[in-house]
Amino acid sequence: MDIKLFLKAQLYTLLFLFILLFITGLAFLTGGYFKYRSFYKVSGLSLNDSYQLVRNGLKKDISQTDGYKNILVLGLDSLENRGDIPPLTDTMMLVSLNLDSAQFNTLSFPRDLWNEAYQTRINALYFYGQERYPDNPEQFPKEVISELSGLDIHHTLVLSFDQVSQLIDLLGGIEVDVPVAFVDEEFPRTDVDVTTERDPEKLYKTIEFEQGKQVMSGQTALEYIRSRKSGDDEGTDIARGVRQQLVIESLVSKLKQRDTITNLTLMGELYNFYQDNFSQVITIEELIAIGNKLYPARDNLVFTGHSISIYPDDENGVIWHPPLWQYNGEWVYAVLDNDQLRQYIQDKLKG
Repeated sequence: MDIKLFLKAQLYTLLFLFILLFITGLAFLTGGYFKYRSFYKVSGLSLNDSYQLVRNGLKKDISQTDGYKNILVLGLDSLENRGDIPPLTDTMMLVSLNLDSAQFNTLSFPRDLWNEAYQTRINALYFYGQERYPDNPEQFPKEVISELSGLDIHHTLVLSFDQVSQLIDLLGGIEVDVPVAFVDEEFPRTDVDVTTERDPEKLYKTIEFEQGKQVMSGQTALEYIRSRKSGDDEGTDIARGVRQQLVIESLVSKLKQRDTITNLTLMGELYNFYQDNFSQVITIEELIAIGNKLYPARDNLVFTGHSISIYPDDENGVIWHPPLWQYNGEWVYAVLDNDQLRQYIQDKLKG
């Protein structure tokens, strides 16, 4: 059994949260007093606390570098049935927000990208971070990715399966236009103890997606972006990346809808969700400051996803898949030139 099947935490969806936070910040600025009264009743904020929160947020400085806020997104496998298998971040993503133009650029890193300095795949950096920084394990991947990209990283957000699913369900699901139908007969079940179960029929289930528009719940969306064993082109890392982008775009679209922003009950629930899960990383005050900064360009909000180009599929690729013997039989992506990769990352994120 390939245990990696159980380690596909989806980092891309953390971008959803950041956009969610941005919109939540705008709600503070645009709701109006009487509408806001409805919001604070759901959120549990008092009028005085709400006033102070907005006031402090409007005066707060935004952590940024040259007009860009950079966030490292980590998708952490947190399944309870995985036993003593160490937590891995099988994918990583850098999110860069242009605070003047309201443009979001993201770049995902292959989970099997080899880091020569530490002799490991980057998806193990969080695990090793538990030894280096027991109280802040995300600090280690932050340091490594910052060095790799040459960019300041202002925040590191860690997202679990449960949080992704909860967020999508909180929004009432998202509509995804599936471009290619596929069937995966080896999708790992999340309700089976992988440390004791060996029966493939109990370990795996069949999932199927038809072509066309469909509303996905949180669980269905996770299955759509995690599937790796369809046996056709949809089983590749490239196809999975495309599906992740589609889910991101669908969630961004849902968050931007007027019905979402003007639903003060929902906005209160989103506020509570963020407060419970991520306010220790980016405070609500800073979120309000970001919303205030982006407000003039709110209609120009643009989201663009990028991936690292791979040689020789792309003759200008900056990473490649070397022969197995060079890495003791391990399947990895290796960096062709560190300076070239650093420049590539900066060009994509600052586009």
